[in-house]
Amino acid sequence: MFSVAVDYDKEQLDSAVAGIEKQFPTDIEYIRYTLDEDWTHDPALFFRVLLKDRAGAQLDVFDDPRSQAVFSLCNRIMSDIRTAVRYTHLQPYFVFRWASEQAKRCDPEWE
Repeated sequence: MFSVAVDYDKEQLDSAVAGIEKQFPTDIEYIRYTLDEDWTHDPALFFRVLLKDRAGAQLDVFDDPRSQAVFSLCNRIMSDIRTAVRYTHLQPYFVFRWASEQAKRCDPEWE
């Protein structure tokens, strides 16, 4: 529960997230977010980005040459979300997951 009131426009935020999903139609299954407090009790936006599975996209080690493409994609998505969502009083946090990983976990927060 927030200790201070948080001012944000849910419709604008939903629209910005939908716009990012449309920018990456072959990469993003969907983006979900929640508004909550971070570990310092400051208001924050927690984004959960579900990535579509692609051949060769699953990585077991970070030194795999394909990892640079995945990290680059995640950085582009984070940058575009930060640009589209201009709430300076809300710290954004990002978590990425593959669709196949979500299918195994069945995590309701990601649905």
